[in-house]
Amino acid sequence: MANSRWVAYGIASTATALGATTAEAEIHYSGIINVLLEFAHSERTFPLSNGAVLWFEHYQTTTDYTWAFFELRSAAVSNGWQQVEPWPDHHVPKNLAPNRPVSHGHFGDGLGILATSPSCFGYQFCERGFAILGFKFNTGGGTQYGWARLRMRGDVPPKNAFFVVDYAWADVGEPIRTLQTHDPSQEQGSVSPSGSLGLLALGRAGLELWRAQRLSSVTGK
Repeated sequence: MANSRWVAYGIASTATALGATTAEAEIHYSGIINVLLEFAHSERTFPLSNGAVLWFEHYQTTTDYTWAFFELRSAAVSNGWQQVEPWPDHHVPKNLAPNRPVSHGHFGDGLGILATSPSCFGYQFCERGFAILGFKFNTGGGTQYGWARLRMRGDVPPKNAFFVVDYAWADVGEPIRTLQTHDPSQEQGSVSPSGSLGLLALGRAGLELWRAQRLSSVTGK
């Protein structure tokens, strides 16, 4: 093999060893945060990429009249949340099922009303229990999708108080499903083509390791 080819392999091996590989899209997960919004007027923001934030509010005007609000805020080119399909012009976020592709369906924008009292008017976050929002945003590099899991307190005073349990969002070009917290490819232990190239560049020891991995993949041992 030409010396130039071995030089190229050596460069690739060094880059792999130093972690200088091409950046791949990732999923970013908040972890369990369990932030409660329950006061007469309480609001919180939660960071996303490039200055974008999730904004939530619990608002109460009287003993009986309360609201739970959600909005995606940023200096973004565009943003929105997945909404109820029968009312495409209304600010009605949709309560999504687990393991659903967030990019599917319709998206609204602006202020979303999660729940109201004493009458809920068809909003989907009024009942007590867990509920899931799907959202998208664009800070100039392309559309990104994410989800937020809430735990609504329903009629428990103060009405429509809720926890922001956790949330996650994906980089541009990376799909994400509701409640997904990481990209499965990040856990794969197999050697990628670039990794195989690095092993070959290590010479005889690398070649033997590469052969052992190949044999293991064939025999399943």
